[in-house]
This record gives sequence, structure tokens and C-alpha cells, in this order.
Amino acid sequence: MAPYRETVNKDNIQGSLPFTANPGTIPGPLRERLAQLRMFGPPPPNFSVTHRPRGSSQGASSKVPFYRDGHVGGAQWSLHHPLSPAGLLTNPNIQPELTRPSAPSPGHKKSAPGWFDPPLIYKAGDWSWISYDTWQAALADNLNFNGHHNKGNPIDVRTVNGAFTRMNSSIYKNDMPYHPGDEDLMVFEGERECAATLRSANVDASLVIVCPLISKDGRYWDRCWDTENRPPIIARWSTGPQALYPPLILGCFPGPDPRDRKLVYWFSLKPNVKDNRHPFYFRYHGAFNLTVQASAFGFPQLNAFGPCGGNVFVWALVFLQRNLAFGLAISDEEIPYWLHQFLQHLLKYYRTHNKVRFVYRNAGLREYNRRFMPRMSMYELTGLVLNHNHNHIYAQRWDQAFQAHHNYMRHLNNQGQRQKTKYDEFKRLFEIASHPPFTSEK
Repeated sequence: MAPYRETVNKDNIQGSLPFTANPGTIPGPLRERLAQLRMFGPPPPNFSVTHRPRGSSQGASSKVPFYRDGHVGGAQWSLHHPLSPAGLLTNPNIQPELTRPSAPSPGHKKSAPGWFDPPLIYKAGDWSWISYDTWQAALADNLNFNGHHNKGNPIDVRTVNGAFTRMNSSIYKNDMPYHPGDEDLMVFEGERECAATLRSANVDASLVIVCPLISKDGRYWDRCWDTENRPPIIARWSTGPQALYPPLILGCFPGPDPRDRKLVYWFSLKPNVKDNRHPFYFRYHGAFNLTVQASAFGFPQLNAFGPCGGNVFVWALVFLQRNLAFGLAISDEEIPYWLHQFLQHLLKYYRTHNKVRFVYRNAGLREYNRRFMPRMSMYELTGLVLNHNHNHIYAQRWDQAFQAHHNYMRHLNNQGQRQKTKYDEFKRLFEIASHPPFTSEK
């Protein structure tokens, strides 16, 4: 996927239509486009948009959106939104979103060892966008969709509002995006409240926001409604602590008036196909037998760890996933083989009480792949780690260690006791996270 590049669109609808004094008034040509966006979601990046009269009327208020696929030579303008049933029937060509720009462009992704993005890459057509007037309604709908409930009853807006009103705003008002690499991005109106409400209700879900790439200073906001070269749609973790549980995905789209930063349209995003064939559904839901899963990696001896065998396997999954996020360089093809060797290493440690450094060797990879799992992507591994049936204390320990590392690196130029204290805290937390369960549970 090519990186996003900002260019000037001469046919930018924002530049050609002045807004009225009332910021809540939407210019005529954008009304139908907004209605279609709230019904089908943002158009894919390969589609341009123009605004023309539907029939013989020439008035600006009577103009409606037409769409054209710029990747298909000789494509005609169509009244049908490209993600509508009629649009997909006519042209199912959906291109992936452009990637985040590289530094020092606004909105670029900063390096943050230890952190990882949500295990999905947004692609239009894989998702249904269900529009709601408030974040409370969108959150309630997605909670119900993901099987959460309120004492056996469906969750409604009243339930969400009840959880929200019981909170003190001081606990979330200064929350930043969970991923340090996203700190320069826009936090939308109501987003902090939504993320904090989800946490306060003790729901086993981590909030993901799918939205256009907009800098926190508002750059690119007015380009979201451009006719072409719109900012890419990205998926990012929301504010506060995240990335411990299966993703709960909401959409945010900015209103068409760049002067009104409080106007945001909220969506509940749902996969079009709810099964393991969908790019999003990798092992997030439902319990699975850990012994059987370990055997799939070529390690049938999980019971040899005694009662803590299941915890050892989960700990090893988290160890590998978090260290990949920290910079461990192995390919997707090697992930199962690395884990296979690591489990063998842990079993030797468990039996001999002799702790030695683990060294991965890729000799024998071809034979292993022939007999067992040929490959597992970082996304699939993350799906295993985020499964809500697991003990998430191991992931929390790693996140605490990486946060301490982040604090240490941010003050790397500081001298004296303060800097030494930050390093010592990172080292202490890293040691805690690195201890396998049997060192304390045996």
C-alpha cells in the first residue's frame, strides 16, 4: 500500500461551498453524501466523488454525489455509493487504504517499542457501518453485538449513561491514546468518555477507533470530505489503557464543517462475515483447549508442567507477542517454530531449575513446517493473546514494563538519580514480566 500524500484538490467541495453562520447547517450538495456515508460508511480510497444535479435541476442544493473508480480505465460516474449493494454489484473493486505517512509528515507513526496496533487493517467492504447519533448508542449496540449484557439483559443507552454518570471526569479528561505513536492524532469529542465508560463497567473489551487520519491540531479534518485524495481510514487503539482484551470497534467520522470540532458521527462497526474467514476474527472469541492448541505447535507435553501448564502456554504466547512488538525480528513463518522451541526450553527449565538464556535456531524450520503449523501472522498471535478467556495479568505486566521503558527513553538526556530511578523501575518490571508462572506457582 502506498503512503498517503497530501495534495491540493482543485475540485474540493469544502473550498467551493461556504458554510452558513449556523455551523449545524450542512450545504445542500453534502446532505445526500452525508446520508450515504451514515448508511454505508466512507467510500474506498480508489473512488472519487463529484456533486452534480440528479436531473434537469441546476440549483446547488439539488446536487447529489456521484462516484467513480479511479483505478478502472474509462469508468463512468455512478449515483450508487461504492459500498451500497448496487455499487458493489456494479463494481466490487475495493482498494486498501493508504498507509500512514512517514516522518516528519503530520500524523506519521512514531516508533514505540513494546506497543502494537490493533490486529486488523481496515479495508472498506469488510465492515458494516451502523450509524448512531451518540457514542453511547454506538457503544451499546456494539456491546450487544459482541455478546456482552447487563445482568442477563441487553445493554441499552440508559445502561451506558448510568455507567458514565457514575464516573468522575478527572479520571479520564487528560487521557491520551494508548499507543504512544498515536499521541499526535485527534481524540474525538466523546471518545475519552466512551473509553473510560467501557473500562469502568469492567467489560472485557479494548476500544478500537476506526477513523480518518487527522492530526490533533485538526490538520486533514477538512480534507475528509474532499472529492479525492482523502486522508486514509485507520484503526487505532482509543485512549487510556487498552490492548488487553478482544477489540470492540467503533467508527468516528468528522462533520463537514472544519470549524465545528464537536460534531462527530459515531458508528458501530461489524464484520460483514462473522467467522474465522473474516480478516478480523482470529481466535478472539470462545474458549479453546490449551493442551490441544499447544500440540498444534508440536508441543504435546503441556501437562508436564503440572497444574500451571495452561498458564505457562498463555504466558509463552504473551511473551512472544510482546517481544515481537518490542523488536524481536522473526518472520510469520517462524512464529510457530519459535514458540515450539521456547516451550521446550521452558520445560527443561521447569525440570532442572537451571535458568539459561533461550536461543532460537531456525535450522529444521522446513521440516517443522511440513509436520506442524506452516505459519502464523502477528495478527493471529495477537488474537490468541487477546482472547477473553485467558488470564491477562501477564500482558498487564509486560505493558507496565514497556511503559517504564517508554518513560525512561523519553528522559534519556536527563542525568543523575532521576534517570537511574527510571531505568531501575524498568528493569524491575521487566524481571517480573519475564518470570514464567511455574517460578511462583510450582
